[in-house]
Amino acid sequence: MIVVEKLDWDSHFFKKEIGRVVVDQIDLAFYEEINDFIAKSSYDLIYLFEKNVEHRHNPIVEESLKDTKVVYQKTLFSSQIDSRNCKKYINSEVKSLDTLYSLAIASGEYSRYRIDPKFSTQDFVKLYTKWIDNTLNGTIADDIFVYQEQENIIGLVTAKYAGQKSEIGLIAVEDGHRGKSIGSSLLKTIECEAIKRGCNTVSVATQLSNLSACGFYEKNEYKIVNKVNIYHIWK
Repeated sequence: MIVVEKLDWDSHFFKKEIGRVVVDQIDLAFYEEINDFIAKSSYDLIYLFEKNVEHRHNPIVEESLKDTKVVYQKTLFSSQIDSRNCKKYINSEVKSLDTLYSLAIASGEYSRYRIDPKFSTQDFVKLYTKWIDNTLNGTIADDIFVYQEQENIIGLVTAKYAGQKSEIGLIAVEDGHRGKSIGSSLLKTIECEAIKRGCNTVSVATQLSNLSACGFYEKNEYKIVNKVNIYHIWK
């Protein structure tokens, strides 16, 4: 029996009936079963999360694969903040809001919402713009730090803290300024803040296909702790 969790926020935001199913492993029989289920249900889209990513798939199943989500984690002992350039973003700095939107959108280059052609470019842009709005109002994040050069924001990182764990939501550096260790400075800023708040780990998710991001986290001593395949099953 297929158990679907309805995702109210996603359904409202994208104006589609959206649900989620989480399974250990997918085979062709299950894939056919869930396609039959969605055809007969009110759902427009089901996100199918598969926890066993080492399983070999039938090529037909792979057509719906939109993301292999990789979670990196680092154990925190000590860190130093680059106080010259990284600072906490202040909501009153509205003149910089468009810059934050632009950086957030750029960070989603490998996002499943961008990769999946059934989501429009407008859907993708609206989602990442909303991500910034909900970060600034404290809905989904506790902090947003920016990296400035001559008063221009060229990088950002957002984070949420929960007990002894901290999680990075967005991290992005303006295209023309990559390769200058700005991303590493942003990471160290969050690591330092997390330690101050009593956290002993920081985690961040990216896409397996985003090789530059994976290499960046590994260079900064982050280790893979989880992988999940995410499929989009459309009616």
